[in-house]
Amino acid sequence: MAINFRTPRQFVWILSALTLALSLLFIYDGWVSAQHMRHSNGVYNWLPTPVHTVESTVSDYAFAMIGGAPADDRISILAMDDDTFARLGFPFERKYYADVVDKLNALGVKVIVFDMLFTDPDRRSPQDDAIFALSIKNAGNVIIGGYIDRAASSSDSWLNLDVKYSFRYPLDILRRSAYMCASASVDQTIDSDGHIRNMQVFDYRSAYSSPPGTGYAAYSGKPIATVAAAAYALYTGQGPDKVYADFKNRNYYRLNIPDPVARPKSPGRQAAAPEHPVLLRSSYPEISFIDLLDGKLSDGEKSRLKGGIVFVASTSIGAYDHHPSPFGENFPGVMFHATMLDNMLNSSWLRVASPFWGWLGMLGMLWFSLVSFNLSLVWGGVLTCVLGFGWFLLYCVQFYKGMLGLVVMPEMGLLTGYIAVTVYRVVVEGREKRWVKNTFGQYLSPDLLQVLMNDPSKLKFGGEKREMTIFFLDIAHFTNISESLTPEELSQFLNRYLSALTAVILKNHGYVNKYIGDCIMAFWNAPIEEPDQRYLACLSGLECIAAVAELNKNLVAGLPETPAVRIGINSGIVNLGNYGSSTRFEYTVIGDEVNLASRMEGANKFFASHLLVAESSYLPVKDRLLGREIGRIRVVGKSVPIRVFELLAKRGSATKEQLALVDAFDRAAGPFALGDFVSALKIYEEALALAPSDPVTLRRVECVRGFIKDGAPGDWDGVFNLTSK
Repeated sequence: MAINFRTPRQFVWILSALTLALSLLFIYDGWVSAQHMRHSNGVYNWLPTPVHTVESTVSDYAFAMIGGAPADDRISILAMDDDTFARLGFPFERKYYADVVDKLNALGVKVIVFDMLFTDPDRRSPQDDAIFALSIKNAGNVIIGGYIDRAASSSDSWLNLDVKYSFRYPLDILRRSAYMCASASVDQTIDSDGHIRNMQVFDYRSAYSSPPGTGYAAYSGKPIATVAAAAYALYTGQGPDKVYADFKNRNYYRLNIPDPVARPKSPGRQAAAPEHPVLLRSSYPEISFIDLLDGKLSDGEKSRLKGGIVFVASTSIGAYDHHPSPFGENFPGVMFHATMLDNMLNSSWLRVASPFWGWLGMLGMLWFSLVSFNLSLVWGGVLTCVLGFGWFLLYCVQFYKGMLGLVVMPEMGLLTGYIAVTVYRVVVEGREKRWVKNTFGQYLSPDLLQVLMNDPSKLKFGGEKREMTIFFLDIAHFTNISESLTPEELSQFLNRYLSALTAVILKNHGYVNKYIGDCIMAFWNAPIEEPDQRYLACLSGLECIAAVAELNKNLVAGLPETPAVRIGINSGIVNLGNYGSSTRFEYTVIGDEVNLASRMEGANKFFASHLLVAESSYLPVKDRLLGREIGRIRVVGKSVPIRVFELLAKRGSATKEQLALVDAFDRAAGPFALGDFVSALKIYEEALALAPSDPVTLRRVECVRGFIKDGAPGDWDGVFNLTSK
């Protein structure tokens, strides 16, 4: 499918304006999204982030369709589920937590993380806090969650830019016993739709004002570690200082959430009835809190716990923090902490593409509309859909490989560009097409008119030099005919003949430039380029003669003469453009070659011919059309003579008589030009014997006889000097 590429200046300006608008949207959305990360409260939360929101929604669907990273087998959830609260009540005594710590350590668990808050003493059994603390201290591998709280002295300014935060430790007895206290807060990473898609390693809103636990007494004054960071530091043995040094330059990470997997719930308890297991879908295995207390874990659960990491948290509906995720509306908050640790251990978080590539993709997609601009709306729409789908497919492939690309801005650029093309065509080109149709509809064939309407830029009105073929047609004997007709009859006569002749020209891709009484002026190769201009113009001449012969079968009664046509055709470089006054002008051609075509039409009277063609028009098409050389002529205003030919027929349909006439005129041309009129007359008389009614041969025989009798003009050089127009 060839594309004639064009770029209207108006459309380029439109694309430039759209580029600026989309770029500003891109910058605004990125900046506000970053402020949402930095400020969990304040005016920024009121500012919409449409690109970020849609981009996040697309990534959720990508998780649902493609899935996330595989879950790390070392991580498990000790879930306080419905069965646990049914047995122990809510809240239950903290001595049970002590039992859990002891049992987990007995099973060889390496790290225990309590994703829960112990900021107040146990009201029912205060002594249980000491029991719990002792178990924690003896284990030496327990991390307890705290939370980031607004300081009491903070300002209540509606901007909330100067809010002070502090870390709320668990009970002092527990803090002093735990290996480390860390933040279980997720408020700063919650998106406006409630989803948690990013997690931070350290919470910079506050810092440790006292030792965070027994394991890190010297780690004071540093930002608060999240429970995932603390578990990572403990499990890897690096310590928080090393973790802080490694992650401080990039604190936020995009979570790569493992797919939820259907697993048997409480397999140890269900061992008695394995044929009807209750399944539980979860990203990480959930071991029931009550199963551990009752000693009813399966061998598989015990094996998984050994050397692993356990998050202790509530998963019972109504008794835990939950957030929507790509895999469900009620995703336990502990799963996000577990995912963050998993991603840290395996470096499996999603690698987020630079915004620069999204902006660059948007520009490329937007300016791609210059290509679709040069296609039809259907093909442009098809190509736009293919490109849009291709970009989304690339996004999915990148997602599968752990790269979070950018899809919204590039697709928005593509869609915006296509909409711009459509609107431009409807508004601007629609107006241009109506103008083209109104202006050229009467002068061009329907197919050429459609080409112009599809691409008005093919019109060039500023004036130019162009090689063209000019066609003049005049109805012979029109003066005598018009005098014999009433005005109504004359109008009908002209309309009948000119309509038929015009139809021939239009059919052959000619442009009917004007009607001058009974004369038609037409040209080829404008306003649309026509490579075969000479042949089509000459063919139109032959077909116009045939059309007149057909019309003459139904002549108006009483005409003094039989209508005929005289046609002149010439090709050459002319001036094309709008010519006239400042208030009235015409799209036409001017120049010597136009005048020569007009003289060619008039020369038919001298030679008794009907269709004269200059050598510039005939010679390039002589293999397809048959013509006889009339001779050389010198018209008024021109000193250089030209060869002229009378067109007779298409090569394949020429008669024997026509071929004989051409041969005779070719043989006689030499003697005639050299002044050997006797020899020339003999040849011409032979031709006349073959075609006694041929007017051109009759006129030539008459001319040669006159030269023999009276002598040729004194300056005879074989050229006819035509002294009249």
